[in-house]
Amino acid sequence: MVAVTGSVAASNADSASDIDLLIITESKRLWLSRLFVVLVLKALGIYWNDQKPAGTVCPNIFMSSGILNWEKKNVYIANEIALLYPLFSRNETYFRFMEENSWVKDYLANCYQFGQALTHKRTAKTTVSKLVDLLESVCMKAQKIHMQNKVTTEVIRPNLAHFNKKDSMFATLSKY
Repeated sequence: MVAVTGSVAASNADSASDIDLLIITESKRLWLSRLFVVLVLKALGIYWNDQKPAGTVCPNIFMSSGILNWEKKNVYIANEIALLYPLFSRNETYFRFMEENSWVKDYLANCYQFGQALTHKRTAKTTVSKLVDLLESVCMKAQKIHMQNKVTTEVIRPNLAHFNKKDSMFATLSKY
């Protein structure tokens, strides 16, 4: 799934805004997907940079479809989830994500609620899938090494990568 988040999703963007993306990958494909997305956006010249962020694309949240429940639960995160705008979703990932985060209604009572749990079919792992799992692990380790001196408040795990140098959550929550 690819969804727009942040100021663009909230219809609150201005001429200096970037375009924030939440990307949900297949299970155990987060780091390969991140590498691919970053390379494509850089090749197109639209990858986010802090010198000139306006109009650039900032893929700042990557999640694995294996873990869709958002760890932090507060009114700020609830609002971000409620406002996200899906651009592309395969296998009902958007609906599964919203269902896994149904706690949003605890903060936003009038937020749209989704129905029953969806079931998933499990398939046997092929040799190719096992090789791609190994490549995924190598990509994650290589990218973590590349980022180790740059990480500040970001969250980096096998199933979650959340890059956000300017986190507005605490400032917003203090005013709430």
